[in-house]
Amino acid sequence: MDAHHEERESYLVERLKSGEEKAYAEMVQEYSSHLRRIATNVLGDPDEAEEVVQETFLSAYKGLKNFRRESSLRTWLYRIALNASLMRLRKKIHAVSLERDLREERLSAEDIAEPEDILIKAERGSVLMKAIEKLPESLRVVVLLRDIGGLSNTEAAKVLGISPGAFRVRLHRAHQKLQEELKDSEIVR
Repeated sequence: MDAHHEERESYLVERLKSGEEKAYAEMVQEYSSHLRRIATNVLGDPDEAEEVVQETFLSAYKGLKNFRRESSLRTWLYRIALNASLMRLRKKIHAVSLERDLREERLSAEDIAEPEDILIKAERGSVLMKAIEKLPESLRVVVLLRDIGGLSNTEAAKVLGISPGAFRVRLHRAHQKLQEELKDSEIVR
């Protein structure tokens, strides 16, 4: 980001923090298309991406008083949009997984799985998600995009704004950390 853009963004943040409505409209105008692209890349659904963009601006508006400028406004908005997209993706994947599991479990009355088996399966999923949540954010995001979200390395790298090679390195590190975290659990046995 060049000095002129940083200065303009800093002025915009000041105006936003003072509650100037026109500044909010400028922020929406400036960042909507970029946020929509991120959300569409993660979710693959333009309508859902549009909802994420709206959520992002609402979250930003509500959280602006806490914005500490440790990053640029653009980076902060991108992170909000990415997190909102990933949350939706997780919910969608969980729903699809649940639906698939239910379809697979629709057997005759005699073949219905024991409640204990269902609990074990749910517990394994919970243990895995907890391990993923423990990862540093830079590694957690790559696992969510690639392994949970099903994006290719190239697509996921594009969403994060990094090279596919850097993405593969992060994914490898994330998998190593997950293996280490889960080594004593039944998931990796």
